Amino acid sequence: MTPLDDVDRRLLALLEVDGRRTFADLATEVALSQPAVKRRVDRLVATGVIRGFTAIVDPARGDRPLEAFCELRFQGTSSPEDIEALHGRVAEVDAVYILAGDFDALCQLRVRDMAHLREVVARLRAIPGVVGTKTLVVMSSVRGPH
Repeated sequence: MTPLDDVDRRLLALLEVDGRRTFADLATEVALSQPAVKRRVDRLVATGVIRGFTAIVDPARGDRPLEAFCELRFQGTSSPEDIEALHGRVAEVDAVYILAGDFDALCQLRVRDMAHLREVVARLRAIPGVVGTKTLVVMSSVRGPH
């Protein structure tokens, strides 16, 4: 684990809001020189604290506006790797979370409409090892950096 100081935490918070901020802008915000900020950001990348820079896309404005979560229960012989493979196996699965509790996994889904959701859930149910599902449709959500 990489020890972080208050300046590192502030840089991370600023980059979470806008990963395209310039080193000059970040330097002004944290009262350091541009080279010092670049060294810190480079260190945060090198140590894996920052895993990458990406655009945050609003899927609701694209071609898959409906969000849902599907809880899945697997046979006891299913491995965590089998469950995690759902992420690459079903295109509409945006994220897979391995759970402790009643269900084994939680899949975050993005679909076009309810008919598409029904078809995706049917595909998930047909995967070998899946013995039960529970689907929840998102009515609204609030997202953003902490």
